[in-house]
Amino acid sequence: MNTNSYISYLYSGYLNIQRDFEWLDKCSSSCADNEYDVESLVFLFDEVFDKLFQETNFSNHLIPLSGGWDSRAILGAALDRVDRKEIQTISFGTKGQLDFDIGKHISMQLGIEHFALDLNTVKFDWDDLLLSVKRSPWTYVPDAYFNSIARKTFQNTSVWVGFLGDPLAGSHLFDNYRNFDATKTAFIQRQQKPQKNILLPPNYKVELGPLEQEKVKTTLHWDDFFDLTVRQANCIAPIVLPVKRWSSWEDHHIRQEFNDVIAPFATKAWVSYWINAPRKLRNNQQLYLAMLRYKFPLLFKMPSKYYYGASAAGSQKYHLNKFKHRFLSKIYRHFPQLGVKSNIMLNYLDFNEMFRKRKDYQEVLATASDFLEKNDICPWIDIKKMNVEHNRLKVDHGTNFLLLIGLAANLCADNIVES
Repeated sequence: MNTNSYISYLYSGYLNIQRDFEWLDKCSSSCADNEYDVESLVFLFDEVFDKLFQETNFSNHLIPLSGGWDSRAILGAALDRVDRKEIQTISFGTKGQLDFDIGKHISMQLGIEHFALDLNTVKFDWDDLLLSVKRSPWTYVPDAYFNSIARKTFQNTSVWVGFLGDPLAGSHLFDNYRNFDATKTAFIQRQQKPQKNILLPPNYKVELGPLEQEKVKTTLHWDDFFDLTVRQANCIAPIVLPVKRWSSWEDHHIRQEFNDVIAPFATKAWVSYWINAPRKLRNNQQLYLAMLRYKFPLLFKMPSKYYYGASAAGSQKYHLNKFKHRFLSKIYRHFPQLGVKSNIMLNYLDFNEMFRKRKDYQEVLATASDFLEKNDICPWIDIKKMNVEHNRLKVDHGTNFLLLIGLAANLCADNIVES
C-alpha cells in the first residue's frame, strides 16, 4: 500500500477499494412499470418486508433503533408482521444523545423491550480493535466495532439494519449531478472526516483514485454513482453489516450461525425503484417521508434527531432545542476551557473527552503512535504535539486520533508492515 492510500484514509476515514458495480448499474435501466406515488411505494415496501420476514430463520427480531427514520420504518414493518413480544430494540451511545435517548423513548411508548448499550462501559482495547478491522477493514474506527457489539448482544435473532435507506430516498443528492467533474469535486469535499486537513502533507491535493469519466460506463446519475459505489459500499456497509464491502445483492441478507443480518433497503427491488425515481420526489426525501407518515402516523409523530428531539420541524420545542444546541456549540468553540457543550447530536461518544479522560483510549493511541513511528508512516505528523494541544484544550483532536488509530490498526491487522 502506497503513501497516497494512507493519506486517502486520513482524509476520509475509509478506502475506495472496489469499483466493479455492473450488477448495481443494471438497476438503473428504464423502469416503465414503476409508479411514483405514496400508494405504489407502500405496496413495494410491504412486498419487500413480507418476503424478508418469510425468509428469515429466526422468530425473534432485533432492531438497532436510533433517532432517525430508517430504523423507525423497520420497526413499523416489524410491528405489522409479528407480535411485539418477538421484537427487541437496542440503542448505543450515552445518555443525553438523541440517537441513544429517542430509541428508548419510542420503545417505552410502544411497550417493546429495549436494551441501552452505554458505550462508556465498553473498554477500548488494541487487540479487540485489530480483530474488528480484520472483519471490517478500512472504514471508520471504532464505529464498526461498536456496531458489531450491538449485533452480537443477542443470538438466534434476526438483526434488521437501515443500510441505504435515506441515501436512496434522496438525502445525499447533488445539484450538479449531470456534471462528472463538479459532482466528483463536491463528493470528495463531503468525504472529509476531520474539520481541518492537519493530517495531510502540505499542498497535497486529495483525489478519488484513477477515476476518469471516459472510463466509467454507467447510467446512474453521478451523485448516486459516487455515493453508492464509493461511500456506501466501502465505508458504511462494513460498519453496519458483517461484510468487508457491499459487493452483491446477496449482501442484503447475511445468514450467520447465530443470527441473520437483514438490510431491507439494500434489496434489488428497493434500490431499483429509487435510482429510477424522479429527482423532484427524492429531493429532501419527499416521497419517502410522505409514505412513512402515511403508513406509520403514530411512529412518525414521535420525536426525532432530525428535529433536535422534537416531533415536528416547525414546533416551539424544535426551535428551542436547535437554538440551545447551536448556542452551546458556539460557546464551546470559542471557550472550550469552560466545558460547556451540547452532545445531543453526537454519534457513539464524545471522543474528544475520551482521549482526555480515559486511560484505555490514551493507551490505544500510544500503541498506534508507536506503530506508525516505528514503521516511518506519515512522518510529517507530530502526534506528540497534537496530544499536548488536545490535553490543553487548544484544539480538539479526537477525530484525528481515531483516524491515526484506524490507519495503524488496519496496517497492523493486514500485516502490510512489520508490527
